Amino acid sequence: MKTRTRFYGCLLLLIFLALVSVPAARATGSPLAGTWRVILFSTPSSVTMFKDGNGRVTGINQGATFEYGSGRVTVDSSGNFTGTFSSNGETPENLTGTMAFTSHGKVTVSVTGDTEAPIAASINASLDFMISHRSLGDVHDAMFFLKEPAAVNANDLEGGWLGFGFETPSEIKSLPSNQPATSVTGLDKFSAFPGNLTVGSSGTFAGFLDGAFTGSYSSYSNGELSLNINADEEGPFTETFSINASKTVMMQIKHHADNKSNELLVFVRQPSATPDEGDMVGHWKLGFLGAPGVMTPIMNSGFVVDLNGKNEFEIAAEKMTFGQDGAFTAQFVDGPETGTITSVSTAGSIDLFFLQEFETATVQLSSSLDIFFALSDESTHQEMIFGVKSPPPNGTPEESGLIFFYDGSQFQIYWAAQADRLLQESTDLVTWTNVPDTQGTGTYTPANGGNKYYRIATSPQ
Repeated sequence: MKTRTRFYGCLLLLIFLALVSVPAARATGSPLAGTWRVILFSTPSSVTMFKDGNGRVTGINQGATFEYGSGRVTVDSSGNFTGTFSSNGETPENLTGTMAFTSHGKVTVSVTGDTEAPIAASINASLDFMISHRSLGDVHDAMFFLKEPAAVNANDLEGGWLGFGFETPSEIKSLPSNQPATSVTGLDKFSAFPGNLTVGSSGTFAGFLDGAFTGSYSSYSNGELSLNINADEEGPFTETFSINASKTVMMQIKHHADNKSNELLVFVRQPSATPDEGDMVGHWKLGFLGAPGVMTPIMNSGFVVDLNGKNEFEIAAEKMTFGQDGAFTAQFVDGPETGTITSVSTAGSIDLFFLQEFETATVQLSSSLDIFFALSDESTHQEMIFGVKSPPPNGTPEESGLIFFYDGSQFQIYWAAQADRLLQESTDLVTWTNVPDTQGTGTYTPANGGNKYYRIATSPQ
């Protein structure tokens, strides 16, 4: 979740581990064993132009690095996996590798023979949905892993679902090729739009996703859910989604050959009972992917000389920590944030107020209470955000959510309050002293002068 405007300068000094670090857990015998569906959605990291001596565009660099992919891997009890993966509709390739817990809420996916660094994924508390957001130089990769359920029937889908579609071109190309360009194709293929779905007990449903539709549950096999669709402007057709074991999120990656675009479709089941602030308590890992909402050519004498929106591609992995009272701290790519939950709806819509930005953002919580998403669609920028609540750690959490702000004259310390947590200080990282009156609280202003270290501890110590 990227925030943009700062009312005053702030500095993230440090984030401390709590008293006991969580030992890296081996995948042996872990819930990672099973079969996982893998979905890839990629954009360029930026778009640049080849130009002639007169400054006219003659080609688009990275214009073909919009990618999509899907696969299926089976993990054994030792963390080894085998499977297949297909990129851009090409023939599936065989994969082998390992999947293992490496820290609290983190899973490392290593593919045999891959020259890139291992994939760092964040997993939800239900251990059936993972996200990974990373930049690989020229490409931004958003990856999703959904652990397959053993079976799905029509009744399993009953309830309300909210989601979205996120679309980009499959290629941006200047025309005519290798000559001064008079136009650029694909610039109008960016879009982001919300959706909804209501499923009855018999598996029939109705919804809206860039247009109204109705349909019915068809079948489930090998991690794929088939739905029969009747759309207002199209005849009957079948759509296939991947669904997680908790049956709380389903996703689909599509390539539209006729439209020359790639599209990610997502639906998340809404809670059946009203959540409260306490359901958010814990550590959340976030990933966002941003793209232009629209790109337009800049023309001069009938020729393309540049593109508006060429630098609107963004990706990041971030963190949030929620406390018992709805207060939260966040570590975003453009700086730390603090805030509070201001409202929770019966349908799981949660408003987050950011104190530094003086802005409110809304996220949608899943029925499993360990996944949320948000969609931003501005005039020049679109962004999809996922959050997964980390599994309960073994022992004391290794992350505290501790954040420091400096307003020009003094520091203030913020953390996500919990009843059994307090602040400790030290001058040597060996001897730690409880800071009075901080148990169950979430803020502290240290006296100016002297160098001290701070951490969150579980009381009593």
